[in-house]
Amino acid sequence: MMLKKSSLILLLLLAVVPTRLWAQPGLVVFWPQQSGADIILSSYTGLDLEPVDTLHGDAEGRFFYEPILPTGMYVVDSEETTLEFLSVGKPMMMYVDANTVCFEGSPENTLWTAYLQVREKYHYGNKEPEKYQSIVDSLAGSSTDYAARLMRIDANPVLKASDFEELDAIPTNVLTTKMVAYLEQSTDDFVKGVDHILELAKVNIESYAFALQYLLKGFTALGLSEVTEHLLNFPQLAEGEITQEEGTWLESLVEPYQKVRVGAKAPDIEGVTIDGKPYRLYDSQAQRILVVFWSVDCEYCHDFLKQIRKRLDLKHDYELVTIALAENRKEVECEVRKLKIPGYHFFDEARWEGKAFLDYHVSSTPTAFLLDRDKMILAKPKEVEELRGER
Repeated sequence: MMLKKSSLILLLLLAVVPTRLWAQPGLVVFWPQQSGADIILSSYTGLDLEPVDTLHGDAEGRFFYEPILPTGMYVVDSEETTLEFLSVGKPMMMYVDANTVCFEGSPENTLWTAYLQVREKYHYGNKEPEKYQSIVDSLAGSSTDYAARLMRIDANPVLKASDFEELDAIPTNVLTTKMVAYLEQSTDDFVKGVDHILELAKVNIESYAFALQYLLKGFTALGLSEVTEHLLNFPQLAEGEITQEEGTWLESLVEPYQKVRVGAKAPDIEGVTIDGKPYRLYDSQAQRILVVFWSVDCEYCHDFLKQIRKRLDLKHDYELVTIALAENRKEVECEVRKLKIPGYHFFDEARWEGKAFLDYHVSSTPTAFLLDRDKMILAKPKEVEELRGER
C-alpha cells in the first residue's frame, strides 16, 4: 500500500506527544491502528530482507526501536500493510494512519515516499516513460541526499557501472532489482549475463563482492550449477586487478559454495535416521549416493522423490539419503511412508539452520547431489532424467 505525507496530522501529533519522546534514539513509529499489536522491522542486507526485531505497540499505538538504524533501506510490516523507508543513520520518527505517513525531520523519506508514489503510478516508467522520467528528474533536482541518489539509480532502467559506485545502494533493494531485471532479458545466456553484471560491478571491490554473492545465492537456489561453477572462477577479474588481501577476502566469501561444487568432496552426513538407524555418509560403500534435501509441504519435492523411486534402483544402483524440512519428525515419518521410498531419512529441528543444510549450502528445495563411492560430487541434478545412465 502506498502512503502520502500529511503535515497537518504531524502538527496535531506534536501537540499531544510528550517532548521527551522526541529525544528517543533510533526509530519511533506512531501507528494508532496497530495499538496493542506487533509490527516487524526488517532491513535489506543487499542480499535479503532480514528481520531486525519485532516491535510491540502500546495502547496508543507507539512502537520504539532503541538503536539508531544504520544507513540503508528498511521495512515495517503489519498484517495488512508494508511500509518501506530509508535511514541515514540518525534518529527518526514516523506517523502512520489509514492512508497517510508522515516523517519528522527526514527529508530523505519525504522525497522517497513521493518517488514511490510516482513509480507505482507510472509502473517503473513502463507507462508514459518520458513523463515519468521528467517527474523523477524534477523530484530529485540537484539534490545529493540519499533518496535522490537512490532514485537516480532506480528510475533508470539501464544497468550501469555508475550504479555500483554508490556503495550506499548495497543495503537496499535497488541494485538487486536492476540486476534481476537485466538477467530476465538474458535467459538465453545467463553466463553472458552475469559476466556483464560483474564487469560493471568491478568498479568497486565491495560492489563486486556484493554482486558475486547475490548471483551465487540466486543461481544456487535455481539449481543452475553451470552458472554457479562459472561464478566461482571470479569472472571479469583479471590477474593484477585486485590486491592479494582482496582476493583472500573474495575467496572467504565463496568458500561455502566451493565446498559443494561439482568435483569437490561432499561434506559428511552423520546421525540417526527417523527410524532410529545410525548412519554416516563417509562409511557408506555404495557406488552411487543420491543426497536429496526436500520439504514435506513442497509438492514438487514429492514428485521428485516419486520419480526417483520409480526410475532408479534404490536397492542396488543408488543409495538414497534425504534430509527433510518439516514442523516435526512425525510429519517426515508420515510422508516417507506415503512415498514408500527406501533409504536413510533425516529430520533436524533446526530446519534451514541444520548442519546438513548449512554444510551443503542449501537455499531451496528440492536440492540434490549425486556422489560417487569416494563421496565426490558428480552432479547436482534438477531432474531425475539427468541421472539416467549414471552407474
